[in-house]
Amino acid sequence: SANPDVRTHPQRIIDTGSYSAGFGMRMWLLCVLLLSLLSPVSSTADSKAITTTLTTKWVDTPLLLEASEFLAEESQDRFWDFVEANQNIEGEHDGTDQAYYELIVKKAGALLSSVQLNMLKFALSLRAYSATVYSFHQIASTEHPPDCSAFISVHGEKSCDPESLARLLKTAPERPKPYLFKGDHRYPGSNPDMPVVVLYAELGKPGFQKFHQVLTSKVNEGLAAYVLRHYVAKPNKNKVYLSGYGVELAIKSQEYKAKDDTQVQGAEVNATVIGENDPVDEVQGFLFGKLKTLYPELKEQLKELRKHLVESTNEMAPLKVWQMQDLSFQTAVRILAAPAVDALNVMKDLSQNFPTKARSITKTVVNSEIRKEIEENQKFFKGTLGLQPGDSALFINGLHIDLDTQDIFSVLDVLRSEARVMEGLRSLLIESPYIHDILKLNVQPSDSDYAVDIRNPAICWINNLETDHKYSSWPYNVQELLRPTFPGVIRQIRKNFHNLVIILDPTQENAAELLSVAEMFYANNIPLRIGLVFVVSDEEDIDGMQDAGVALVRAYNYITDEVDSHSAFEAVISMFNRVPIGGKLSVGDVVKVLEKRFPYVEVSSVLGADSSYDSNRKQGKAYYEQTGVGPLPVVMYNGIPYQREQLDPDELETTTMQKILETTSFYQRAVYLGELATDHDVVDFIMNQPNVVPRINSRVLSTSRTYLDLSNT
Repeated sequence: SANPDVRTHPQRIIDTGSYSAGFGMRMWLLCVLLLSLLSPVSSTADSKAITTTLTTKWVDTPLLLEASEFLAEESQDRFWDFVEANQNIEGEHDGTDQAYYELIVKKAGALLSSVQLNMLKFALSLRAYSATVYSFHQIASTEHPPDCSAFISVHGEKSCDPESLARLLKTAPERPKPYLFKGDHRYPGSNPDMPVVVLYAELGKPGFQKFHQVLTSKVNEGLAAYVLRHYVAKPNKNKVYLSGYGVELAIKSQEYKAKDDTQVQGAEVNATVIGENDPVDEVQGFLFGKLKTLYPELKEQLKELRKHLVESTNEMAPLKVWQMQDLSFQTAVRILAAPAVDALNVMKDLSQNFPTKARSITKTVVNSEIRKEIEENQKFFKGTLGLQPGDSALFINGLHIDLDTQDIFSVLDVLRSEARVMEGLRSLLIESPYIHDILKLNVQPSDSDYAVDIRNPAICWINNLETDHKYSSWPYNVQELLRPTFPGVIRQIRKNFHNLVIILDPTQENAAELLSVAEMFYANNIPLRIGLVFVVSDEEDIDGMQDAGVALVRAYNYITDEVDSHSAFEAVISMFNRVPIGGKLSVGDVVKVLEKRFPYVEVSSVLGADSSYDSNRKQGKAYYEQTGVGPLPVVMYNGIPYQREQLDPDELETTTMQKILETTSFYQRAVYLGELATDHDVVDFIMNQPNVVPRINSRVLSTSRTYLDLSNT
């Protein structure tokens, strides 16, 4: 009910895409399947629920191995500590799934905090690391494993006997080393120059323990590099049940055959999906779970009463219009009235079985205070986040989770990331009430990209989103950034939010490719302001008829003066279109295009040594040298230089579009907090950010930082 603090991730787009959660004349039943980790899904005799299961194509994987992969993501040290503690767990539990699970949680609890342990339980219930474990099994299958529970592979030679390791190590240099994957687990202290021993075994089994002890001793002696890959010799034939998926059943949709579904065949009927033993099994206001707990001696009578009430209320009779006016308010009241520990289960029950619960909900009285609070929330969220009444939104520590694009696994990643930050703050002895305030801070990341100022006359801007007629139909108000859109949609707003600057030497071979990408952005109305900096000779008396770079700059300046910058850019593209693949721009290419477009002009007067179209030729090279952005060509987004590998044409296009999407969240936050308004100069706002510097000096602006550990250790 309180106003949330909306916090944006540096690389997250705040799109308040949402789904309708309102209930109306057309009712939908959402059956969300919650798959139990340890218990099979079943339906009781008195349930007419539709039960669905989704399974993977791969076989079940041991939970112990999945838990080890969870710890590996925390750190490799914790992974190997977990391995040491679980070399052989046979005999440590009674063989049941419950005991096996509890043992894993207990063992992991010695290495994890309480918050991390909860994350592990969540990950295990989702089977989030089952695919990772099975990928190791697939790698093992390509090795043509021998018929044993654990084996080693030393440069392609395999053995099931730990005693043969010494012999295999001696002959290993004669064979090529194996390819190691990013996810492989390398034992700490392994010498990469030594022979690589890959162990394929199942953690927790006797076979693993024998090999592990021999291998660790060899590593400690400096004789081998030890790599562990999970391998289950006799996998379980069962499939893995998929969590995080649901099935939607449309009730009485026009696409279905009309049928009277109020008459249920059979003696046993039940209007609810929840089983009779569920603690929140509510029928007509009776909480039978509570009643059975309070009066265990009346269990059979309560069962009969419950059955009678279910049968008497099984008809889904139509509701009057006046009965539906407050249905969503009444549902909220019913959820809030439940005990705190049962509130989520009650909400799930009402949502999934709404058609059968609706009539009893209409009898709920809505408190005026609750009605006022909900209406105030609706008004507030509509004004700040664009959420309409009935829409839904999810926030984790103020981070907006887009319900249209996120799934339960990405939510797990967000939770783990937030937990790491919060635990780091707690290690500094910061009290819990202040942690949320600190999380709201817009902290500059340590690996932040430095930018240079792009407010320089040396940059020849091809377009201007704020003044060009081409973009006159686009909205001008920065509040448009907060309007909900579909995921991945780039907002077309008449503001210079996104600025692409290309610094190039026209005589280099790759100049044509970069300019073609810029032309593609311009032609497709991408909301991108494009600028060019030509780095050519800065000599005083240079003849453009002898130097192609100087000729291009003077031709560009002439066409800009005579027509406009867009026409000049088109002419430059035409000049490069004349250059053969692998060739370089020549003076002849410039002359041909200039003569074709301006047949009445004397070319030597434009390109020659006495040309009057030489205004910013020297500034281009001076700007390039002053910024220190590295070897040519250079492409910058809002002043931030791209990496060399991102200058490939296909990669440049993808990276630029991604940067536009990522930066949108930064602008949304600024608009939301009132830091950026419609009457502000957007480019000035960008250039006043703390990461903008006059010159990028790698010695001064090194991103590697040294920290003093002030945590409570």
